[in-house]
Amino acid sequence: MDKVKIILASNHELWWEGLLLLIEKRSADIEVLTICYDAVETINRANQLKPDVLLLDEEIEGGDCGELAQRINELNPEIKIIIIIKPYKNISLSTSFKARAKAYIDKDIAYPELESCIHYVAKGGVVVISPLVAQKLLEQVAYYGNTISTRVEYDVGLSKREKEVLTLLAQKGTSNKGIAEALHITENTVKAHLSNILEKMQVRNRQQAAILARERGIIPESDTQVPDRNAV
Repeated sequence: MDKVKIILASNHELWWEGLLLLIEKRSADIEVLTICYDAVETINRANQLKPDVLLLDEEIEGGDCGELAQRINELNPEIKIIIIIKPYKNISLSTSFKARAKAYIDKDIAYPELESCIHYVAKGGVVVISPLVAQKLLEQVAYYGNTISTRVEYDVGLSKREKEVLTLLAQKGTSNKGIAEALHITENTVKAHLSNILEKMQVRNRQQAAILARERGIIPESDTQVPDRNAV
């Protein structure tokens, strides 16, 4: 089985040094590519090394962890992000929710549980092991349930790049190749963005995404066309 390649984005706390030692000693199927200590270094190393998973401290130096996660998600949507939080710390998670991190974990988690979480997230799973985050998620669910304008929900959910992909998708059924050429990115990156779009919009395919985008006002109706089911 291939190793899960990860980056640790630390805040110089001893907890991270202990985690690094535990992974190296106990987890033969997890490889730590590097450990970063500030936001700029984290972005640069994520771009260079393309890890499967990024463990990001919510107190990372040099930037807001949510904005950092969102930036990395836009540049490398295939990287799965786990945000590490101090237990019961009263912090604002609004930006990290926008970034759609795959997991939110308290630092008092047991190592076997953390190891299982890394593997689960690497396979595409979503995990919340934090009473604070669970509470915040319930508050957001209640908020959106009472919000009249559904467009706000989707505008918050989709990144700028994902909206660009969605717009091209809905214009004359643009194929993945056409989207890649228009945005000067690879087809694999387009596929990763589309996967995130389908997940965030909670639809099964690109056709449903285009229809919902028009209905919710994300894209003007006059500019959209349901894409060809066979477009790739």
